[in-house]
Amino acid sequence: MVLELYDLIDSATGGADHHPIESKYWSAAMMPLMVGLGGLHRFFANEVRSGKAGMASKEQWWLGYGGFIMSCVIFGLVVASILDPLVAERCADGVVSTRADETCPITDANLKNDRTAAYILTLTWIGYPMVVIATSIMQALQCPEDGHTKTYAYISFFKDLSYGLLDVASKGGACFPRAVSVH
Repeated sequence: MVLELYDLIDSATGGADHHPIESKYWSAAMMPLMVGLGGLHRFFANEVRSGKAGMASKEQWWLGYGGFIMSCVIFGLVVASILDPLVAERCADGVVSTRADETCPITDANLKNDRTAAYILTLTWIGYPMVVIATSIMQALQCPEDGHTKTYAYISFFKDLSYGLLDVASKGGACFPRAVSVH
């Protein structure tokens, strides 16, 4: 997905440089690390919930929230790198801007469609960490006497529905720009 988004934005901008991560391959290589760190929160730290033995331990807190925060940092770097040429209106190598601010805004209608698709597909990803935060809040608001050890059906349904919609919108939507492209 990262590779496709880099290519889509390169198509729209003519190949302008991405910052802070210039290489699409490095960005793509960081994604398994991001998912793994997020998995620390979900699986190894049990979403930092209390267990049958009592409240969540310090190690569980550090592992869970540390993994989630580091995952979000990597996520932010990759998303910023993907969208950078669009936001900064960077010029491709060899293109000289005629504007005073030395930017190269996209003016072609087809390329504007690529830009819009890139924004929608990339910004949809923000929903994934938002679901984690929302379900953590929902879990924390449950009755304290159960020790937050149990996941209620409506929380599980919310997570499944949210992740399903995000997957369809982000991954399924990635085929749209290529399918309707007239390049």
